[in-house]
Amino acid sequence: MSIGAKAENLHRLMRMGMRVPNTHVLTWEAFEAYQRDDLEIVPQLEKEIQVFIQPDCSYAIRSSANLEDQVQHSFAGQFKTVLDASGQQTILIAIWSIWASARNQGVQSYLEKKVGEIAVGNEQPGAGIKMAVIIQEMVRPVASGVVFSCNPVTTLDEIVIEAVAGPGTQLVQEGVTPLRWVNKWGQWLERPEPSPLPLEMVQQIVDQTHKIARKLGKQIDLEWVFDGKEVYWVQMREITSLYNLRIYTNKISKEVIPGQIKPLLQSTVIPMIVRQFADILKELSGAEIEDPSKLIRSFYYRIYFEMTAFGQTFEKLGLPRDALEIMLGVYAAPPGRKMIKLNPQMLCHIPRLLRLAWREWRFASEYHRRYNDLQKQYQGVAEQALESLELPKLLQQLHELNRLHQQTIHANVVVPVFMYIFNGMLKAQLHRRQIEFERFDLTEGLRELAEYQPDLYLQDLNRSLAALDPRVQDRLLAGGYACLRNLPEAKEFYTRLEAFLIRFGHLSDSGNDFSLPLWRENPDLILQMAFQMNVGRETSAHKLRLADLPGKNREGWLFHSLYNRSRYFLVQREKVSSMYTFSMSLYRRIYLTLGELLKQTGCLAEAQDIFYLYDAELRQAVRDKAAHSDLIELAEQRKKEMEASRDTLLPTVIYGDELPPLYLQANHKLYGTPTARGVYTGAACLVRSLQEFSKLHTGDVLVIPYSDVGWMPLFARAGAVVAESGGMLSHSSIIAREYGIPAVVSVCGALQLPEGATLTVDGYQGEVIVHDP
Repeated sequence: MSIGAKAENLHRLMRMGMRVPNTHVLTWEAFEAYQRDDLEIVPQLEKEIQVFIQPDCSYAIRSSANLEDQVQHSFAGQFKTVLDASGQQTILIAIWSIWASARNQGVQSYLEKKVGEIAVGNEQPGAGIKMAVIIQEMVRPVASGVVFSCNPVTTLDEIVIEAVAGPGTQLVQEGVTPLRWVNKWGQWLERPEPSPLPLEMVQQIVDQTHKIARKLGKQIDLEWVFDGKEVYWVQMREITSLYNLRIYTNKISKEVIPGQIKPLLQSTVIPMIVRQFADILKELSGAEIEDPSKLIRSFYYRIYFEMTAFGQTFEKLGLPRDALEIMLGVYAAPPGRKMIKLNPQMLCHIPRLLRLAWREWRFASEYHRRYNDLQKQYQGVAEQALESLELPKLLQQLHELNRLHQQTIHANVVVPVFMYIFNGMLKAQLHRRQIEFERFDLTEGLRELAEYQPDLYLQDLNRSLAALDPRVQDRLLAGGYACLRNLPEAKEFYTRLEAFLIRFGHLSDSGNDFSLPLWRENPDLILQMAFQMNVGRETSAHKLRLADLPGKNREGWLFHSLYNRSRYFLVQREKVSSMYTFSMSLYRRIYLTLGELLKQTGCLAEAQDIFYLYDAELRQAVRDKAAHSDLIELAEQRKKEMEASRDTLLPTVIYGDELPPLYLQANHKLYGTPTARGVYTGAACLVRSLQEFSKLHTGDVLVIPYSDVGWMPLFARAGAVVAESGGMLSHSSIIAREYGIPAVVSVCGALQLPEGATLTVDGYQGEVIVHDP
């Protein structure tokens, strides 16, 4: 059709049944006659215009060029637009002015800069512009605006509406601030209160935008006009800003690898994790990821995931762009709304999805069967006498550990996904029975779980300590672990403590970071935790058990099957997580041995400095002694860089590859995501690592960067929790809900709060109020 993309898009809207003002299009054959200076076009135009114009109507005259509103280039504002044109001669002059605008120097400059040699259909830009003209009946606007089917800046799956009173030309006038609505999955994230426009009208725009984008299979922005009764669509185009924009987010990484990450971890284990995500994308889309390393990026030593590739893959499947974060439980979908459901767009991908699901199911089953064998192989690495090995042999040990860890990483991705799926289906079954999933005890009788819960063993140590003579307890408090062996009165406690260190000594502040000290490296910390551990606090109190449900509510093979599968994968997740953490402790042991050898040869000042090297630098140093000279300076430089940005607040989403500016923040009220109900007021205790365990007093507000399984003992003493990272299913949130204390997570700047300040934590609104002293 020789009418241009802008006119074609209006025609598509009409075919969909959308309300579009009466519109006529002058094809670009007339423009070609104008280009030839063919004056016969004038009487022909006068005759045709006279047929359809109404004397009491005014018209908007717009361009619709062959190169306009394309994905690569929009030509926005380049061509003339004439509004409120009425009468034959005025409309004819408007058409002539639009044709003339195609010859403007500004248009030619834009053409050279933006288009270059990009082919458009069968045309080359050098072949020239072809100009159709839209003649559209004007609607008298009460309000006008634009709507985006996704956020044009963030590409997030949310509809953004901007509106002004009167004509839409105000949207581009300097100093006019439009009203703004943001709707995500049927919920209003942002809207003016009170709304100056009828909410029914705004909701109509949202619904129709969803419908149009779904039918077209692409993200669009549309211009609309509201005449006080109806909404009219006057323009539509594909959102051009979504392409070639790298968007990074730490929503996922804050859950699994939070905080600053040293270079060695960035360049070893994290690429293995990214490879798993790349494989998932390949299976989902059928397309190979050319360079998986581009899926992550470090900003000030913090890991961000590049989400454009994920979002595009999920959109192809008919899923929200945020589907990965939903599936991983980074944030929850609205209650009662299914976010991931079968749709026509998915049908052609079903065979591939089924193959992927079957493959991962087989892998999870095989991993379960091979668990004991893998455990023995890990133990073989753990028992290796590393101190007697030379550098090349140590690298061989790393190779063997990498082989094992790759399987464990895969399981650590797959098993939680299956747990989420079965939990979701069980939650739906409970919802039909009017039972809240959070109030249902899924762990009843699962004794295996106790093997992976250090707080239960710490409670046992606390009871053993309480049985000792008070004078012995005082000596232990004063002398610590060093004097324990010389206290025959504490022999039984010593045996229990050693058993605890064998069972849980591989834990650390974060099981995903092998640069952090292990519990077995600081037995005094464990002794201190045992002294301060609360005993007898039931985490599953007031929860409904299976036997508590009425008979008809616990009947049916489907309910029991989902119940059993959910419990099975809950245990498997803990087993896999435990093996993963144990594997990371082996990396620490091997790398510290390597670091000690490099220290002995003068390459490093301290063995711990090895964590500040990238894997390629380390391997080069092993192969070539000449590469040793600058390692000390390199490690020292990176230490300083990490320290300088340690307390920096970075945005959750970063657009493009440039480093964002560093800034600090202090507010009287902080905001985050509420994840455990309740309101509590208490003194802030900032705990950045378990080394600061003793700072926390019973009833304090626990302020943390994140939490891992090793942090569980802290929650037993806290009155509320504030975390810099996390979501609804983060460790902090789950444990806070189990202990019945309020929690607000993803609180930017939490660790810049004053120590000891009085805080009110609102687990309903997601607010942390800092009270003036």
